[in-house]
Amino acid sequence: MALRNYLQTRYERVVEAVAYVQRLFYQTHIFFSPIVHSHPMSLYMPADYNTFEFWVEGIDSNWLSVMDECWVLMDTGWDLSKGVKYEINWFKEHNKPIQYLDPVTYEIKEEVSATN
Repeated sequence: MALRNYLQTRYERVVEAVAYVQRLFYQTHIFFSPIVHSHPMSLYMPADYNTFEFWVEGIDSNWLSVMDECWVLMDTGWDLSKGVKYEINWFKEHNKPIQYLDPVTYEIKEEVSATN
């Protein structure tokens, strides 16, 4: 139950952050968040579809290919997330910019090192 509460709290923080930056940059940016846009759907998928390969490599990677840049919310555990690592590496391999957002102030940070 503690893990479920943690995941729900994390999900809510990400939704709040995406809503905030979307309001702030609505005239110049359209944001896609795998957590915000895919998590609700995953609750209704059979277990054999709820895999890293299905969501990140199958669904999210298609979205990455049409994005101009990546914004990473540096919330607790961001640097340990397999999905975030995949996305950062994808953007680096494709020479596309990556922005890092402070989870409290939403200020953009210079590139930071993530745990590999």
